[in-house]
Amino acid sequence: EAYYNKGIAVSKSGYYPTLTMSGSLSSGYSSARKQNTLNTQILNQPVGYLYSNPSEIVYGPIVVNSIAQSNYPFGKQVSDNFSQFVGINLRVPIFSNRANKTSYQIAQINYERSKTETYNVVLGLKKDIETAMNSYGVSNVKMKKNAEIVDLQNTILKNLETYYNAGNLTLFELLSQKNAVQQSNASLLQAKYELVFRKLVLDYYAGKPLAL
Repeated sequence: EAYYNKGIAVSKSGYYPTLTMSGSLSSGYSSARKQNTLNTQILNQPVGYLYSNPSEIVYGPIVVNSIAQSNYPFGKQVSDNFSQFVGINLRVPIFSNRANKTSYQIAQINYERSKTETYNVVLGLKKDIETAMNSYGVSNVKMKKNAEIVDLQNTILKNLETYYNAGNLTLFELLSQKNAVQQSNASLLQAKYELVFRKLVLDYYAGKPLAL
C-alpha cells in the first residue's frame, strides 16, 4: 500500500515544471597535430640604390617571418583543448496529450486495489488465527476427555483384576479390558501430540520461536 501511495505522488509530479541542470568537461588529443611556432628575423637586405650614384646599393632592415612545426605534446594539447559547458533547462508541462492525467488515474487505481488486497489478506489471516485458536481449544478438550477415559479404564481394570483373582471373571474378559486400556492410552498420546501441534501453530502466528 505504501508503495502505491508513493506511486500517486510520483505521478502527480508530472503536473509540475521541472528544472534540470547539465554540464560537461572535455578535451582532445591527436598525434597528427603539430605545434606551429612563428619565427621573426630582421635581415639587412638591399632596399634600393643612391639616386646620385645608381651603382651604390642601399641596404636596410627587412622583417622576415617563418613558421616552424614541431610535435604537439600530449599534456599541452589536453590543456589547450580543454572546454567546459553548463546548461539549465526548464520544462513546463502544458500539453502532455493526457499522459500525466492517465498516469495519475492509474496510480490511484493501483492504490485502491492494493488497499483491497491488503484488507483481504488481513481478513484471511484473522480467519486462520481464529481457526487455529478454535482447533487448539478443541484439542485441549479432547486431551482432557481422553485423560479421563484412561483413568476410568484403569479403574475398571483394577476392579476386573480383583474379580479375576476371585475366580469370578474369565481371562478373555480381563484381556479385553487391558486392550481397552491400551487403546485409551494410545488415544491420549495422539491427543497430546495434536495439542502440541496446535500450540505450535498459535506460536507461529504470535511470532514466537518454534520449539518442541
